[in-house]
Amino acid sequence: MASPRGDTRKLNQPLRYNDATIIGRGSETDNDPFKVSETHGGKIMPDLVAAPDKYVSEAFEPFKARLRDNWAKGFKALMKYDNFSARGFMMSHGITPLDDYYSLQWLETLTDGSGLYDQAFSEAIFDSLDFDYYSEYIYNKKVDWKCVEGGAQKLPEAMNAQLKRPLAAEDLEKKVTKIALNRPKGAGDCCMKVKVDGEEKPRTYMTVFATPTLACIQRMDLSELELLYEQKDAIRSLHYDTASKVGMKFREPWWIKLGIQGGLGKRSLMKGDPLKETELKHVLLDNLARLHLKHFQLQDPSMDFEKVYKHLNHLYLTHHAFDWHNHEFTSGAYGKFGPGQFTGLYNSLSSPTADSRFHFVGEAISAHHGWIVGALDSAHQAVLNFLRRFHLVDAEKKLKQCPFLGPTPDDIDKESATKRVVLGLLKPKERLEARNEIEKGLEILSDAKARRN
Repeated sequence: MASPRGDTRKLNQPLRYNDATIIGRGSETDNDPFKVSETHGGKIMPDLVAAPDKYVSEAFEPFKARLRDNWAKGFKALMKYDNFSARGFMMSHGITPLDDYYSLQWLETLTDGSGLYDQAFSEAIFDSLDFDYYSEYIYNKKVDWKCVEGGAQKLPEAMNAQLKRPLAAEDLEKKVTKIALNRPKGAGDCCMKVKVDGEEKPRTYMTVFATPTLACIQRMDLSELELLYEQKDAIRSLHYDTASKVGMKFREPWWIKLGIQGGLGKRSLMKGDPLKETELKHVLLDNLARLHLKHFQLQDPSMDFEKVYKHLNHLYLTHHAFDWHNHEFTSGAYGKFGPGQFTGLYNSLSSPTADSRFHFVGEAISAHHGWIVGALDSAHQAVLNFLRRFHLVDAEKKLKQCPFLGPTPDDIDKESATKRVVLGLLKPKERLEARNEIEKGLEILSDAKARRN
């Protein structure tokens, strides 16, 4: 099994932990190059230090194999363990001894991010499965990777250009303050009313696909949207991870001269404030100098940390940082669900509401958090719900024939999706009553089948 955060064993890339650096994971002969195991006075199991992938694979691979074989069945099997955190599952299912906190902490350090083993076990499985496709050696076949010249923003720009009425730049800078369902008391069709900051009258739409992060949606007035409490709870509490990214520009690609082309390096990083540019520059150069010191010394043994730092500082031109967690239009990087949130809250947001005219859309409303494919999966499902709501059968057939889309996302089949659309037509009280009756009927049917067998 590959590390969920990429593989370094075939590449000339550095890893640095406990103030020790190795180049190319798997190239060292010492089973404990970072001196963290019990053999060196540490608290981590020596066998786990020597073969961390083995322990992670033992916990993850059975579930990943089922998902690869049949996504719907694998998803259902995984949800039985959704109430566990990754740490809780691995400690309670014999992957490490129950009291061995330190060994699991080391696995998290090598294969994930700080604190992420405290998120849902199912989240860790999806995350690991997604990153497997980054590691070509897993399947012994070449992946035909593509780069998008100009950056990932080119994708939504190209999609916008395909619209009959493309959104203008000024429309993308508007802030929505309220979304409401206008349900007439007498005859007449419902419609959606959207209040935009700075505009006197609300806009009127047939349907709304809401793509902001849940934190941004929470700032809008949704009191007239006929949300169930579980949907309000999901908006409030579904967990997002934090993330910042920094692009740096140098006078020359010094890493290529060190024999590094692509990939990633990993270490226990010093942290800085991405909004304080001078501090951030120092932290970045400091980390790069420590991480690549060994590379420089292989070419010139006289190099030390101060010389490498000074050299990189001389080559430095500029940098650009972006912090998704603290930006007003994101307030979070990407979904990273906690224990129980897939089974408890995820379905509530993949269901339409407000006469089935309002749809939550985005990577967080998918099983592929943090990925464009997750956002596309969510949009695919929302559009299918919209087409079924308005009985646009021909358009649904056309969508299914699109060569760029796979099967219906997640574990949702046509019958369950149609049920969600029908329930979304009802007012909250009626919706809850109808859903409870459906669930009772399913329980009776299940009991009857069990007795028959």
